Amino acid sequence: MELRIRLPEEPEEKVLLGLRTWLLKDRQLRGRVTLVAAEDRGGHLGGVWEAVAVALGSGGAVAVFLQTFSEWLKRRRPDTTIEISVKHGDVEKTLKLTNVEWAKPLELLRELDGGRQLEGGDDAAT
Repeated sequence: MELRIRLPEEPEEKVLLGLRTWLLKDRQLRGRVTLVAAEDRGGHLGGVWEAVAVALGSGGAVAVFLQTFSEWLKRRRPDTTIEISVKHGDVEKTLKLTNVEWAKPLELLRELDGGRQLEGGDDAAT
C-alpha cells in the first residue's frame, strides 16, 4: 500500500520537506518515505516537489506511520488542507480534508483503504 500526502494550499515546499524529515525520525519509516516530483507545468514556475509518498506494507508500519503523522498534524494550523491518497495496485482513492479532527487518522485510512491492509497486516500490497 502506498500513501501520498499533498498540501495543496501550502505554497512553500519546505512544509513537505519538513513532513518528510519528521516521518524519517522514526527508524521504522526509514526507507519507506520519499518525495514525489511535481509534474512539468509547461513553462510555469512551480515547486520541485508535490507530495510525500509513504510505502506501507505491514500492520506495524501502518501503526508507526499513524502515530508519527498524527504528531506532525497536531503541530499544524487547524485550517490546513491535506489530500491523502491510498493506492493498492491499480486502485487509488483520494480524500481531501480541511479542518479535520486529527485524532481520527486511523478511521480515515480505513475508509480510504476499505480496511483490507489495515486489518490484515499483509506485507504483499504496495
